[in-house]
Amino acid sequence: MFSDDRKICLTVTGNSRNVFLLGANRSFDNICILINTNNDDFTLHLYNISLTAMDSFNAIQYEGSGTLKIVSNGVNSITGGKVSNYSLITSAIRSNNLEINGDGKIDIRGGNGIDYPANRVANKGGYGIFAEYVKLANPNTSIYGGRGGHCKDGPAGVDGYNSSPYTISNQYRSNGGHGAQGQDGCAGGLGGIGVSASSIEVVASVYIVGGQGGNGSNGGNGGNGGKGSDIL
Repeated sequence: MFSDDRKICLTVTGNSRNVFLLGANRSFDNICILINTNNDDFTLHLYNISLTAMDSFNAIQYEGSGTLKIVSNGVNSITGGKVSNYSLITSAIRSNNLEINGDGKIDIRGGNGIDYPANRVANKGGYGIFAEYVKLANPNTSIYGGRGGHCKDGPAGVDGYNSSPYTISNQYRSNGGHGAQGQDGCAGGLGGIGVSASSIEVVASVYIVGGQGGNGSNGGNGGNGGKGSDIL
């Protein structure tokens, strides 16, 4: 496990088959849980806990070839990290095979795309679940894709140049230069997918919804025209 003042990442290895997270109705931000054990299956038991991943990380990632089983007891939530790179989409839960069990309430949410990136390419929302096979057996499960990132307004155009003043040596009045056109606005990021899987088995009534798209932006203002020549 590594940690600093803001971030904690827990790694589970070896022959572990079960981990119990007792939250006592508390929230833990800027975390990640990485599971890579020697067993075919691993069960994570949640008890009244809220987990939110640090930016650009999955909240829970299972790297084994078997099945990650999550058992919800009480009220729990898992939220993926914010998406800060358009090509690297985070998830609340990422696993090869995944089962959601128990009867406690569980909310699974993809992270939102980070707003207003400098390159004006809006970030997508994160996945709620990303897996090959998913079995949803908890009737109190809600899964949401993350909201797409908002995009920043286009830069304003450059002002036009001012003309030379009207003098004895410059006897012709002239117009100032035109201001440049402002740059176009950009589209908001796509909303995240609630569940991305090759195969989904639903054996309980669950709620799944994709994320909202981010807001598009306005184009930049045109530059001001330059001043015409004055009589001196």
